[in-house]
Amino acid sequence: MRVLIVEDQTLIALMLMNCLLDAGHDVVGPAASSREALSLMEREHVDAAFVDVDLELPDAGLTVARELERSHVHVIFTTAQPDRVRACGTGIGLFTKPYNAEDAPEALRLAQTPADDGESAASELPSFEWLTAHFEQSHEVVDLQTADIAALASSERH
Repeated sequence: MRVLIVEDQTLIALMLMNCLLDAGHDVVGPAASSREALSLMEREHVDAAFVDVDLELPDAGLTVARELERSHVHVIFTTAQPDRVRACGTGIGLFTKPYNAEDAPEALRLAQTPADDGESAASELPSFEWLTAHFEQSHEVVDLQTADIAALASSERH
């Protein structure tokens, strides 16, 4: 799956990118601004995106997400302000910061899996609330060691 990362915090973007690459996904970006994200979206085909809400301006990520969804791209938000995302009515899921980047491949898998709640049609994707709750229940704070930070910084330079 081709996945766009829209995140203005370099360390978070690199952690997410590495987890997705390790799981076999193709990563586009990361984009650190809404302008960069929209430019990548125009040039590259993507199937899904992890989008931070606050980029260069508050809520800039919400605008990016709406544009991505118009192109039929599944959006999973990453933010420390989940109430703003829930109120916007877009996206298929939410990772509340801080989140475990290792959950990202599983979120993509679940986002592509039809819901099995007894009421949904077999072709429906899991609801925003279900996908979000699944990861909030298994939420773990990422504990970075100095060696991890140095390794990520080194990979960014290459």
